[in-house]
Amino acid sequence: MSSQKFHTIISCNLPFMIPILDGIYEVTIGKRSAFIFTKRIWRNQMTNQNGREQIMFDKYGISGYTHVDIRFPWEMPERDFGRRVTLFVEPYISPPRNRNKEIAINFLNRLIEVVRILYDQFHLRNVRYSDLLSWNQYYWDGNKRILVGSYLLDHGYGENNLTGRDMSKEKLQRMCSVLKKGTPIPLEQTFLANAKDSSIEEDFQIAILEGVNALEMVLYRFIRSRGKQLGILKKELDDSIVKVGQTGNVKKILKMLTNGFEQPDEKLVKWCSRGILIRNKILHEGLRDIDPSETEQIIQNVEKMIVYLTRWFIWLGIYEEI
Repeated sequence: MSSQKFHTIISCNLPFMIPILDGIYEVTIGKRSAFIFTKRIWRNQMTNQNGREQIMFDKYGISGYTHVDIRFPWEMPERDFGRRVTLFVEPYISPPRNRNKEIAINFLNRLIEVVRILYDQFHLRNVRYSDLLSWNQYYWDGNKRILVGSYLLDHGYGENNLTGRDMSKEKLQRMCSVLKKGTPIPLEQTFLANAKDSSIEEDFQIAILEGVNALEMVLYRFIRSRGKQLGILKKELDDSIVKVGQTGNVKKILKMLTNGFEQPDEKLVKWCSRGILIRNKILHEGLRDIDPSETEQIIQNVEKMIVYLTRWFIWLGIYEEI
């Protein structure tokens, strides 16, 4: 490649349609701007004698989809390494994501956010990394495109074959028993599943909120149950719950209630405390810039803490595992 400086174009199809007129939209984030060309591609069945129709609240691309070319007025490297995913991929090691694609997604989601609010298109969702499985990167010299890279099945998680994991006979029997008996799913498990799903959706604010909901439900139940067993006054326990929610000091209350018994790992406690503090900043300070890798670490450790506390419930005789 010559020393000439090029612009960069990221070209791809979204999995759904952005309901705006085809055109070029300048989008600015911080000190940098990009130009996003959008073109709606309609499904054949949505075109009739009266014109084209879009299904109400169509977030899955049933009506059609939008093709986008995102032009950055600077030259991106042919490949720049982004973050590695740590959640969901064990025992595999996730390859680094493509930073160029991550930057493009940030600008796309800014466009979607503005359309969502100003046009009351509240059903629209952000684009996530795995939505853009196939995409191309070009350099543009002002006259023509030069293909730099073409990517296929770039979902960002590494291993593809996850089907069949944990399909043991024991798990099947357990599932059938829960269904037959009508055994309720613990609400904290629903919150935890929601947190993982939100992380996949790359909605890290909601992932933190759901994950900390799961943690606090189990933690507060433990504080009340174990505190009652130790003869601690209800008001003192309620005050402790308020302090944990405000300060994130999980270590102090656990040490008091489990003195002389197995203690959770120090890093585990720190990550759970960190989750509570970030949750508070989201709710009370409007924090929006959530670190994805930090979010994944918090969710992983919340799940481990729930396992730790669940062992206490079984020991106390107040919890029946599904």
